[in-house]
Amino acid sequence: MRDGRGGSSDVFLVSRRGELFAMKRVSKARLKPKQRQMVAEEMAILKQIQHPFVRSRFEYTRDDHGR
Repeated sequence: MRDGRGGSSDVFLVSRRGELFAMKRVSKARLKPKQRQMVAEEMAILKQIQHPFVRSRFEYTRDDHGR
């Protein structure tokens, strides 16, 4: 179920092993170089946050199109 949409990303509510969390899908094909850098910085910041309501584990994958 999609819960949000931005200019270059979508946010979904997903369930994994009975746990609910948000998944952000970013379309790198639509990003300019500066925006790609901002996404990388966002991931680095979120990995450092330690809070009970912020999931500390991040995973990422690329699809068959390198996005």
